Amino acid sequence: NSDRSMSDFWGPADVRSEPFFVIATEGNLRGTIALGTMNPPLQKRREILAMHLGGLALAARSGLQTSSGDLLLNNDVEDVSIDVTVRSESPVSSNGKAAAPVALPAGEASVFIRDREGRIPGTTRSLQLPLTLQQTELDFNLPGSDLAERGPILQATTLFRGNQFMQPFLLRASGGIKIAFDPYQYGPPQVTLSGPSRKRASVMFILDCSSSMSEMTDVEAPGDQRQMPRMEVAKSVLANLLEQLADRGDARVGVRFYGHRVGWNLRKPEELLRQSEYANKIPDDLVPSEDVELVLPLGRFDDVTLPRVLTPLKSVKPWGETPLYLSIINALADFTGDDANTERSIVVVTDGVNYQFNSRSPKGRADLLAALGNRNDVKIHIVGFGIPSGQRAQATREFDELATRTGGSYVLAENAASLVRALESLLGPSYYTVSDAASREIGQAQVGTSITIIPAPEHAQYYTVALDKLSDRIELAGGESAELAISRNQKQIEAVPYTKGDPKFTPLVESVAPRSTGLMIGAHRPIWMAEGVRFPVSIQHENHQFTPRPGEFWIEVTPVAEDRRPLPKYLFYDLNYEPGTSAPVLSWTAENWPEGAKQAQLQVFVKQRATPPISAVRLDELTKGSEISSQRTVEGIAGMQYRVIVRPASGSSPLQVGVVERLTADSATLGSAKFEIAPTPRRVVRRFDAENRLATHMFELSGIDLASYELRITRRSDVVANAMTLSEPAVISVSDSNNILRLPTASR
Repeated sequence: NSDRSMSDFWGPADVRSEPFFVIATEGNLRGTIALGTMNPPLQKRREILAMHLGGLALAARSGLQTSSGDLLLNNDVEDVSIDVTVRSESPVSSNGKAAAPVALPAGEASVFIRDREGRIPGTTRSLQLPLTLQQTELDFNLPGSDLAERGPILQATTLFRGNQFMQPFLLRASGGIKIAFDPYQYGPPQVTLSGPSRKRASVMFILDCSSSMSEMTDVEAPGDQRQMPRMEVAKSVLANLLEQLADRGDARVGVRFYGHRVGWNLRKPEELLRQSEYANKIPDDLVPSEDVELVLPLGRFDDVTLPRVLTPLKSVKPWGETPLYLSIINALADFTGDDANTERSIVVVTDGVNYQFNSRSPKGRADLLAALGNRNDVKIHIVGFGIPSGQRAQATREFDELATRTGGSYVLAENAASLVRALESLLGPSYYTVSDAASREIGQAQVGTSITIIPAPEHAQYYTVALDKLSDRIELAGGESAELAISRNQKQIEAVPYTKGDPKFTPLVESVAPRSTGLMIGAHRPIWMAEGVRFPVSIQHENHQFTPRPGEFWIEVTPVAEDRRPLPKYLFYDLNYEPGTSAPVLSWTAENWPEGAKQAQLQVFVKQRATPPISAVRLDELTKGSEISSQRTVEGIAGMQYRVIVRPASGSSPLQVGVVERLTADSATLGSAKFEIAPTPRRVVRRFDAENRLATHMFELSGIDLASYELRITRRSDVVANAMTLSEPAVISVSDSNNILRLPTASR
């Protein structure tokens, strides 16, 4: 039985106990003593068995040595090679001396790698014992992904009939800086045009009630088109507009009529005709050339005030002359004592130029210009409603001059619909349009609301945003929320600054000659995330011009230690613009931000168009049907090599392509080249390990055809050449105080 137990060589049930064969054999040997006095041959046999058992017990503890060197895991897509050595060893006795060599029994052992969670799949090999040579070398090749979440302490283990021969070794992941992100998928861009920050409106309306307003004009009605006197149309439009202003209750309003109460009899020129149905009292000494009435003094206007003007408006009829300039001169005086914080304007609806017959004190163009003098606090808007062709040249010349002089406007309205549009454009909601590069209108919206560009552009395209005579040309690529506004002087459209995160702006200058470009880089307040510090960076124009997305960015963020010592830099060069922002914003997370680095130094290089790569090769041509490409060099960068590793799609796992970039000791530093895949991958993970002089770039692709993708390599030296750069590196604070927002890791 003792021979059988030792020959079986069964190990322990628990690593902390004796091997089973030792326990069984020792039990058998104790049993022989219980039988009584043994004869000499039996005693000799017992001693031999005990000595053999001692040798086997030592062999079970140290007869084999299984070892492996520490392992560096470069990335989770590159294959990893683990070299394991199994060596026959002379057992060592308890007194430290080598025991008599005892061969392990013949049989098949298992060699594998394990950690505290158990065996690592793909690392089991069989081994015949006893070894024919003193040592055997085994090589395990595994995908890096199989080891990504294992360790850090591994054990190289040989298992033979329950006896384990183990030695721990270290699995060390590649260090350095990690950058991971999911490229945004952009939807349709949006454009919003806002008006200037307006003061409270203070408006004096002047309505032409001269006899010519009895002429007919076109009026559109449901299903047909008919004609009405211009006077009735003007009264209806003005009444509706006054009702809207009364509902708002935030405007100051006044109303004047002219040419409505008295007029000369065309058949008897010396006879004065008075309008008998007018609601208000008519002065006895009133003459047609001076027939201007203040129907409603300028002041607060609401539903209570509205009837005071609607009653005379309903009764008024086209009657007399056109003392237009006299009415405007009087209206200018109406603003004396008016609230200085109001937006003042005079709105005139007239069907002809100024005309006063046989006036005692005629007021012409020169008199009106003299009344204006140097004042620029009242804008004059004139709506020419059906002005006869014979008067249009004079009207355009004189009314345009008034509009230009006061910052107002002059528009022609041929019919009822155009009169409504003209008045609403002055006091009602304003509408702007967006047109594409072919001048096709994409949308129209009220000022202050958004227009969505549908369909979304496939690449950057130009669009024109227009309001009346103002327009601006902008470039959109998708996902933007362009915010524009009318400037304070109302002479141009400008971009609304993006100020989220209290940015610190630094000018961009030309790198060849340090001349200003008008552009600025905004370093916004860093945001603490669960995995690191997020750095939002924007580019904007100092003169509030719309800024399109540049075609190339190269950003280097250097942590600064408390002793002012610069630490390894983070490199961001992927164009992953934030969607939904009014200016181009790049936002990157610097994972594992160094403890104690309370400042960051930013250096930025920008180009409007991307630098051509020095290499652009289809992935299938690089790999040529293999999952691992041959080692390649990078043109113009000494000592840089790279290879491509492909992990085909499997189940729910997408196609993955890894690029391993290695540098020799005498080569350039990491970040000397940019590795990109086009079209845009669904996920990108980059790691820069300066200590081991390697970088890994992992790309998850949406498709499965390598021929559809291209690896592009661009040298840093080519990118920074002739690029715009900061006038001086920007230094921003990175604090972990309570005023810094800490956000959880975003779920994928």
